[in-house]
Amino acid sequence: MAVRIEVVQGADAGWSYVVQAREVRIGRGGGCHIRMRDPGWPDGNLHLVNKQGGWLVVNRMPTGIFLDSQVLESGQQATWYEGGLLQPTANTLLRLVSHEGLATGTQPVVILPPGTAKKQTQIWQYLFIAGCVAVSVFLVMQPNRAAFVPKSTTGLSAVLESQSKDPILGPPIAQVRRLMDDSSIYVKQNKIPEAFRCLDQARALLERMAAEDAPLRLKGDDLAAFRAELKKLGTTVGGQLVLLHRRLPKK
Repeated sequence: MAVRIEVVQGADAGWSYVVQAREVRIGRGGGCHIRMRDPGWPDGNLHLVNKQGGWLVVNRMPTGIFLDSQVLESGQQATWYEGGLLQPTANTLLRLVSHEGLATGTQPVVILPPGTAKKQTQIWQYLFIAGCVAVSVFLVMQPNRAAFVPKSTTGLSAVLESQSKDPILGPPIAQVRRLMDDSSIYVKQNKIPEAFRCLDQARALLERMAAEDAPLRLKGDDLAAFRAELKKLGTTVGGQLVLLHRRLPKK
């Protein structure tokens, strides 16, 4: 069964991460599966390893951390039990809980937005509505169209591809690609709820990238072009979500 890491306190409070791999890294720098925004996070990372049904935390940071109120010094390791609290820095507090939802694709970590989502920016609201309207018109014009298969991102735009090797922007771009590709696979297998979930997570990740990640790495015209491509892809995902929503099993 997968587990979920919830950010209880800190810059990422409200966000959670479903761990599907046997090993993941938590940190601030590139190469981490779970990337935190806490400016007080030191160099290094926390290595989370699944061993015999439990989760082992290896402290690979230069400073000690707190695991269930016990100090875990640099280089030490201890088991993180479900319900336990991990405090890597003074500002960040993490909780480990079980996740009973269905596995989503093959990615090691699935990012889940806060339960009470922040209001979307006006541009994202406009793009999603525009995508919904466009798809609705398309469906009316072609009511007998064959079953829809979401677009794969194997051929991302040149602007997005140009940032795919960036240590900050590269991992989320890769995860969006995986989520959309997984959604296509699920639709072909007639697993519509799983396909919808993949696309919804891709949408949330695109919004976060546009709002937070891009400004850290890009400036001027490069930033404008990158955001424009994110918006185009967001419109596509929004339209695809409408199509999949029509095919969800009725409750």
